[in-house]
Amino acid sequence: MNSLNYRTQYNSQKIQNNILSQIEMIWKRVEELEKLSIKGLGDENPISETLGIAAVNIMNSFFDIREQSGLSLNISAHMPVRKFREANTAIAYGRFTLTIENGIYEITSPQGESKTFRLPSIDDKRSIQALTHEVESFVREQGGSIGQIKSARKKLTEFGYHITK
Repeated sequence: MNSLNYRTQYNSQKIQNNILSQIEMIWKRVEELEKLSIKGLGDENPISETLGIAAVNIMNSFFDIREQSGLSLNISAHMPVRKFREANTAIAYGRFTLTIENGIYEITSPQGESKTFRLPSIDDKRSIQALTHEVESFVREQGGSIGQIKSARKKLTEFGYHITK
């Protein structure tokens, strides 16, 4: 019976490793498509932006699954979490924590640096634009990638803080 449990546990871990390996390959492929899109269409193009957000979501899922499964894999041990095109030298080595609660937006960098922002009225577009620029600047200063900057901005839009041009 003990041998059967060990074999089942071994097979389960092998399956989890295989799934994580496949997710990592998808993540890398989406990043490649994003780079191609940025090169051909520019980083403000909706396709490029969507691919950037997709890559961040896949990356976050990868690390969530890895963390929840308790696996310590060698899959990504040798590479940075996120690396972008040559024009942007930012390389992120972890995840930002983004929290909106009680009118406060708190961002914590992978290094543990936190900054809080008071949220303006949803109708105050100028203040929302200024806030968005401050948020983007903070993430950039902390070494955030383009995708992480977009994620920080997306968090604001999820809560109704939209900038209209």
